[in-house]
Amino acid sequence: RTRAKIDGRRRSRGRAHWFPRRPWLAPLAEAHGCAQRHEHAAAVDAWAEVARVGDFEGSLHGLLRTARARMEMGDDVDAQYAFARARAMDPLNLDHMDHYAVLSRRRGGVGDLNRLARDLVAANRRRPEAWLAVALHADARGDRDAALRFVEKAIALDSRHVLAFRLRGELLLAAGQAEHAIVAYFQANNYAKDLNSYRGLVAAYLSTRKYKEALCTAKEAVATLPNNAYAVALVGRVLATSPEGTDKARRAFQKALALDAACADAALALSDLHLARGDHAEAAACLKRSLGALERDALHAKLADVHVQADEIPAALAAYHAALSLNPTCEAALAGLDNVEKMMRGGGGDDLDDESVGHSGAANSAELDEALDGSAFL
Repeated sequence: RTRAKIDGRRRSRGRAHWFPRRPWLAPLAEAHGCAQRHEHAAAVDAWAEVARVGDFEGSLHGLLRTARARMEMGDDVDAQYAFARARAMDPLNLDHMDHYAVLSRRRGGVGDLNRLARDLVAANRRRPEAWLAVALHADARGDRDAALRFVEKAIALDSRHVLAFRLRGELLLAAGQAEHAIVAYFQANNYAKDLNSYRGLVAAYLSTRKYKEALCTAKEAVATLPNNAYAVALVGRVLATSPEGTDKARRAFQKALALDAACADAALALSDLHLARGDHAEAAACLKRSLGALERDALHAKLADVHVQADEIPAALAAYHAALSLNPTCEAALAGLDNVEKMMRGGGGDDLDDESVGHSGAANSAELDEALDGSAFL
């Protein structure tokens, strides 16, 4: 008994001295906890505190997770910068590089995506991240069938890879195979109850007119991620599909923006509801408030569309250019700018829409070379 007491005191003294010598442990735990709770802005702050307190500025671990958090926040510019720093630090690292590929695809950086996919495959052909980057590159080229085959290869390498199942769902949904997409999103959701899996499920259910299932899924997202603005906005998205649910949808979007003024999903959807009532001023004000919290190309492009409908062309041009300064390949801004230029030339312009695996490399080497052929962009 005496021996046990002595051992207990020693363990207590060890714990007492642990944290003073390692002050970065508490913010490290907080950063990981914030990521699990989808509190991405808090996660970014926690990682900055880890770097400051522990003198870990520029650590690969912190950079990758900061990039992921900023990417989830929609801060694509800073996310790309953090990913690029991580790549420069360790070009052979594959952790989180599939998410970097998603970001490159989202920002239209097809050339960067091509180089990234080649580098990842050269670094390690037996990691799913490499084949997901190849799949995203194939999809960027418009070859959805090849993209699906590469996703299947990634799943064969790691049968619990959440992003692989999610990407399979996105590709199937885009191909009009919503029922198969639902299965893929379910598999992703089984391995990780994250917001993107819930979003995909809701989109797939809505495309098949399964409104009850879509609403149940959105409510489950809110229960799983309480006080998450994007989860609340997901409920509003489902409610907004029926005329009788418009008022409830509006309240859901307003609640989401009260939780997080930077919630782009809520701001874009709420502006659509204002536009449906012909209230251009309130739609613009809603978007500007969200832009004040975090600048995003999609919000600038939508604001420009609102100005066009209100016949405020100079303001529309400024907003389109602001969107393109954040993302030069923003399709909504490019299309809107082209439309405005047609109007200014007296050509009319278009109406704007308010709703707006085998492990061996030999078997797939020809297909891989074709998918990564940089000459395809010339």
